[in-house]
Amino acid sequence: MTSIHSKHRKRKPQLHLALQGGGAHGAFTWGVLERLLDGKRFEIGRISGTSAGALNGAALATGLAKGGHTGAKDHLALLWRQVCEAGSLMSLLTVPLKKPGLGIWDDAMPLLSPYHANPMALETLRYILSSVVDEEVLRSIASPRLFVNAVNAHTGVSRVFGPEDMSLGAVMASACAPIMFPAVQIDGEAYWDGSYAGNPML
Repeated sequence: MTSIHSKHRKRKPQLHLALQGGGAHGAFTWGVLERLLDGKRFEIGRISGTSAGALNGAALATGLAKGGHTGAKDHLALLWRQVCEAGSLMSLLTVPLKKPGLGIWDDAMPLLSPYHANPMALETLRYILSSVVDEEVLRSIASPRLFVNAVNAHTGVSRVFGPEDMSLGAVMASACAPIMFPAVQIDGEAYWDGSYAGNPML
C-alpha cells in the first residue's frame, strides 16, 4: 500500500495545451513552450492548435515523441528558424514594392487572389513542415495526441483533424490564411485557416 501511494505521489500532472493562431502569438508561444519544457513539473498531454498554434503543436508533438523535452525544443527552434529565413527572403524580394515608395504591393494585396499572386507559397510551408513534422509519428500512440482545426472554404464549417487523420496537409490547412495562400485540398474539399472558426477548437 505504501509503495502504491509513493508511486502516485511521484506522477507528474498532465498539462493539456490550447495553442492559438497569429504569427506574433505563435512566436511568443514558442518561448512559453520552451520555458515549460525546461521544467520538470508537467507532462504534456493533449494538444489543440490552430494556424501558428497548429505549427507549434505539430513540431512540439513530433519532437516529444522522438526525443522528449530536448527533442521538442529542437523541433520548435528549427521550425521558427526556417519560418524566419523564408520570411526574410520574401521581404527582401518585395522591398521595391513596399512603402514608403509607391506601396503597390501593400495596396494591391487585398485585391489579388493568392492563386495568382502567391501560387507557390504553400510549397515553402510544406518544405518547412516536412523537416520538423513527422505525420506517421503524429498518427501513432507514441506521440501526444494532436488536434488541429481548419475551415471548409465552401461551407464555412470547421473540421477538427485528430490523430487518425493527421497529415502535413491538415497542419498546412489550419495555417492557410485566405488572402495569402491558395486553399488546401483534403479529401476533395478545400480548407482555410482554422482561426476563422475556433482559435483553437477545444
